[in-house]
Parts: sequence; structure tokens; C-alpha cells
Amino acid sequence: MLFNTFQFVAFLLVVFSVDALLPRKCRTPFLLAASLYFYMCWMPQYVVLILIAIAVNFVAALAIDGSSSPNRRRVILAGALIPTFGMLFVYKYLDFVVSTVNNLLHRCGSQFEAPLIHLILPAGISFFTFQTASYTIDVFRRQMQAERDPIRFATFISFFPQLVAGPIERAEHLLPQIRDDRQVTLENITVGCRWILLGLFKKMVVADTCSVLVHTIFDMPTSYPGPILILGSIFFAFQVYGDFSGYSDIAVGVARLFDVRLMQNFRQPYMARSVAEYWQRWHISLTSWFRDYIYLPLGGNRVRPLRWAMNVSAVFILSGAWHGANWTFIAWGALHSIYFLAQHYWTPIYRRITRSLSLDLVPFLLPLVEWLTMWALVLFGYFFFRARTMDRAVYMATHVFDFRGFHPESLLQIGVPKMEIGFLFIWMLLLLGIDYVMAFQPRWAMKLWGYRPVRWFVYMTGFWIIALFGVFENVEFIYFQF
Repeated sequence: MLFNTFQFVAFLLVVFSVDALLPRKCRTPFLLAASLYFYMCWMPQYVVLILIAIAVNFVAALAIDGSSSPNRRRVILAGALIPTFGMLFVYKYLDFVVSTVNNLLHRCGSQFEAPLIHLILPAGISFFTFQTASYTIDVFRRQMQAERDPIRFATFISFFPQLVAGPIERAEHLLPQIRDDRQVTLENITVGCRWILLGLFKKMVVADTCSVLVHTIFDMPTSYPGPILILGSIFFAFQVYGDFSGYSDIAVGVARLFDVRLMQNFRQPYMARSVAEYWQRWHISLTSWFRDYIYLPLGGNRVRPLRWAMNVSAVFILSGAWHGANWTFIAWGALHSIYFLAQHYWTPIYRRITRSLSLDLVPFLLPLVEWLTMWALVLFGYFFFRARTMDRAVYMATHVFDFRGFHPESLLQIGVPKMEIGFLFIWMLLLLGIDYVMAFQPRWAMKLWGYRPVRWFVYMTGFWIIALFGVFENVEFIYFQF
């Protein structure tokens, strides 16, 4: 059941209405049942995986919380994390590992080939496994007490707005909000609908409109010159951002209707002026998860420089692998680790050069240069993130400056009408404008937003843009595959 369908609208209206009318003691069990039904609309049998993760981590956390023996607590923690991450490995990475081993054996002259199992990847498995694991680890660290109510805990794990594509919530933030006395208020409805409207614009107008051009260019990269490949990366940048942040915005809005405040998963990442800042703004729940459960346990930055660089690289490579069982994602993660480390060591030199040349006194010069540099690096990385194979990714990365055969009409040969391409650029610029206002909150914009007629004009304009230019086909969200 996709957020951008009338089926989900009907589901949401029913669940919201019934939840508001039920007696308090029935509201959390009903929300749990609705969340499980929501997930079962994809593949009913895979709800068993969520129930296993819930049961294992609920029991393990209680046992850990009630034990004073460090060794016993570690054994229980391992007993919870092994099946939790084991499910993720089997469904997402087993075939990748087996095929990699098969290829290595073939190169060594062996004829042995292990069979692949070809399991269908359960929607959202990377999200709910990380969420359950973080809860059990937090209990192990004595950062919180174990939840005693199984219904409440199960609702925390399976809460339908963020179940299949995040944000990856922490128990200390979301669990206290799973309560029976949640309030239906006009403020919650207003704020919730505002986030839903923004998310639908990002998804249906920006992301889904970009998808046609992205598929065409990335599926046949050898057919296009360098400038078209760059445009393909730009279109994908807006597609993946509009798609994923659009989902997160809708999730935040839907949760707010139920008086639940989810964390903000994106903070206008394309307004960043460095790769490090980009990662502070992009998929914040995943970035913070790797920071707290991988980077800091490895020693963080409290180690020698070489060890620190290895810690950073490990986090980025694991982040790449989290996105998919493909060498392209691992290469993308490794590339961003190079960006991050290079920026760390280059920044002091860069600051001294700009100060010595008084470039920091030229208005807007350095922010613009830094912003464009961030864009160039991120767009280059998207060649690896989006390409289906390493061969295609390497071809695109090495032919960026190949202008042979390029002419201004090349884009029209992709098969998309000129008017649609024109509107697409308008929507991308509009999204950048919205992000600029939300990121920097200029005084003129905040003053205008204070007038109710201006707000309603924006809401109605957004509604009509979605109605007239949105893609109403059932286009699945990109991050469902992760």
C-alpha cells in the first residue's frame, strides 16, 4: 500500500477515524492491528519476520534488563542480534555473497557453483531490523529500561507511517509517544496535512516526473554524451531526494495526525556546503544510527589518525552496503569516505588560502563555490548509486567530459516532450526554493508566512500543482528496495 494512492487515503481515513473514536484502552491494540495489516498488503507471509524481530528483542531486552551479570547480558544480546541481523543477511545479502564467491572460484579455475535462493526482499527489512536492534542495544547499555508491555513495544516497531522506509526511530523518542491518551487536535491535523502536502509534491510532481528521464539515461548510458549523463545524474538527484524525503515528510505528517512526532529525516541536504554537512542533513536517522552503534564503539575520533580514517571508511562502506547488495553501492560508500577524509584534511589549508587572498571578504563567493563543489561531488557519486552494474557506473564516471555528438537538442531525443522537460526544471527549481526558505528562513519569507491568506495560497497552489502535474500511477518509493 503506497502513500501516493487512493487506497492509502481510504485506509488512513478509516484508521484515523476509528482510532479517534475508540476507548482509550483499545487505541494502541487497534493501531498495532492497523500497522500489521498495512504491512501485509505487500506480502502477507513476511509479517512473520516482523513478529519474530518483535518477539526476540522484546524477550531479550527483558532478560538483559533483569540480569546483573555482564557475561550473561552479552550472551543474551548476541542471542537477539544474531537472528535479527540474520534475517537481514539471508534475505538481502546471501545471494550477493554466494554469487561473489562463485565468481572468485570461476576465476581460480573451479567449476563449482553454489546455488542462489532468489528470495524476494521484504519491504522495509533494513529499517525495522535496525530499529529493533537499536532498542535492545540501548537496553544493554543501560540507556533505557526494557518495555514491559508487548502490545506497546510491537506498535513501536511496526508503527505504519515509518515501518517500510523510516525514519529509523529510537525507542527513547518514539516509545513514550505510543500511549492510549493520544490527542486529536486541530494543530496536529493542520501540521500533519502540511507535511503530507509537501511530501506528495516531492514524490508525485518532482520524483516521479524525473523517473522517466532517469531510467532512460541510466539504462543506456553508452547512447549519450557526457552532458546528458550529467543531466541524468541531476535528474536522479532530484528523483531520489524527492522520493525519499517525500516519503519521510508524508510519514511525519501521517504520524502527527495520531499525535506522534517522528524525527525529521532530512534537513534540506542540497543546501549543504560540504559533503560532511550533506551527511548531517541527508537520511539523518541512518547516519546517526551508524554513528552511535558503529562509529563510536570503534573509537570514533578518540583514536590515532589512521584508525580514525579506518573508522570513517568502515561507516561509509557499511552505509553503502546497507542500501543494497551490489558493488555499486559499496563503491558509492567508499567514494563518500574519500570525500569526507579529503575534506577533513583539506579544510585547514583551504581556510588559510582564502584568508590570505581575502576571498572570505567577497560576498557570496565562498558559499557559492563550496555549494557548487558539494553538488559536483554528490552528482558524481550518484553515477555509482544509481547504475545497475559497475561497468555502467565506470562508463558514466569516465565519460562525463565526453562532448562528442552533443548538441542542445540531444535531450529531446530521449523521448520526453519539450514542455514536460521545461516543467520538470521548474519543479526542481521550486523544490530548491522551498528548501532554501526552510533551511535559512529569510526574514521576508517568514514575514509573508505569517499571513494566513499567503499560507492558504501556498496550500491551494501546491494542491493544484499535484492534481494537474502529479504522476498518479502507482510508482513505488525507491527506498522500499532497501
